[in-house]
Amino acid sequence: MVEDTRRTATQSVYKPRNPRKTPLWRILNGYFGEFVSVYEDRFESRYGRLSPYVQKVVERYLRCGILDFGFARIRCADCGREMLLAFSCKCRSFCPSCQKRRQLEFAEFCVSEVFAPVPHRQVVLAIPKRIRLHFFRNRKLLSKLARCGWETLRDFLQAAVGRDDAVPGAVVAIQTFGNLGDLTPHLHMIVSWGCFDERGTFYAVREAPEEDMIEQVFRHKVFRMLLDAGAVTEDLVNDLLAWHHSGFSAYVGKPVPARDTESLESLAQYIVRGAVAQERLSVSEGLDGTSRVTYRSKKVHPGHGANFRVLDVLDFIALLVAHIPARHEKRAINYGFYSNKSRGVRRRKLEAQGNLPAKSQAEIVSATEDRAPLEVRRAWAYLVAKVYEVDPLVCPECGGRMKPIAYIQDKDVIFRILNHLNLLPEESPGTLGRSPPDDRAPARSAEIVCEPFYDDLEPGEAAELMMATADVGRN
Repeated sequence: MVEDTRRTATQSVYKPRNPRKTPLWRILNGYFGEFVSVYEDRFESRYGRLSPYVQKVVERYLRCGILDFGFARIRCADCGREMLLAFSCKCRSFCPSCQKRRQLEFAEFCVSEVFAPVPHRQVVLAIPKRIRLHFFRNRKLLSKLARCGWETLRDFLQAAVGRDDAVPGAVVAIQTFGNLGDLTPHLHMIVSWGCFDERGTFYAVREAPEEDMIEQVFRHKVFRMLLDAGAVTEDLVNDLLAWHHSGFSAYVGKPVPARDTESLESLAQYIVRGAVAQERLSVSEGLDGTSRVTYRSKKVHPGHGANFRVLDVLDFIALLVAHIPARHEKRAINYGFYSNKSRGVRRRKLEAQGNLPAKSQAEIVSATEDRAPLEVRRAWAYLVAKVYEVDPLVCPECGGRMKPIAYIQDKDVIFRILNHLNLLPEESPGTLGRSPPDDRAPARSAEIVCEPFYDDLEPGEAAELMMATADVGRN
């Protein structure tokens, strides 16, 4: 029986990623310094000032999942086997690995805490190319764009049910990129297809969606918002209104039945996906000796006439970092019946009546206490297992549970341990740049704590743990 357990554990052991071998890491490690030095002359007129926060995000990404910048030691209580866990960068909407886990956290939160058991639809709202750059030069306009989308669907659904005192629930995700990484701000919305009154009674909308009407209302609200913000002129608006095709678009997806949580969870993951997918990215050398980046898509892009795009490496970095959200910029916002305020009011009423579900009662109790380390580890391991379909805290030797025993941050200690275990990095052939310098500060120990984080909640960010394991043998 023991032998079968060990064999299963060995077959299911988590295989750590190697960030240094990914094309995105190699591009940024090799060329980001040059990009910063030429940004003012080459890119500032198009993209605006380069924020110091953007530079900090890239530097943190270059340390993500790399043992050189600190790690936790974990040990199996049964057999004594040890492994190392590297710290994470916690970067929103940039690091592909960290963003994947944010997708899972967000989707779990929406399904368990936000969505009601009623029919939903996905709605996608887009704007014309001529006004897109305004949203990158003034990123505060992105949240106002989200409100325009919400008000459009709210007005449509209220008119459909004939009740101004009832509101739908919506989760609105702001995306700034297209299939080929273009600067394409648009909205992905998951909307209850109907409205809730003050008592929580749901009034469903059964007729087919009217995409043309939604598009016209959305266009009117966006133009009014931009005029009020002073971002555009009346002449530009009149010029755009004269177009035969406005450039605005609305897509309304098929209904997702009530209680189809699996489809809703997949949809929630999709609307907060990251800007870049590693598997679509490749780097090559041109005839002139300069590096070129090729980014591919499954679909042919109508603007480029192809399913790929080839860019100079610095142009690619400029396009990529333009998608990094500002420090306090929200990328997913709840509205109406699903808003934080509305959910909080309903919860307080249930709490006063003593009718909260058992899960919510437990959450209220734990909110007043420090979360137990075991709960933290289980939550982190659950998310990693959901991505890789393997439990990362199962000992590969005996199948027992592994627990953290130390957090290593001192540079000298890190060097001695990695040198002793022969885990110091070596430059690989074809590497575009050198490894990050040793004088960079290692990640803080708080980064190994995984507390739930959702883009629509305040205040601030919660710590995360990004696991990158390396077997270090027995103690």
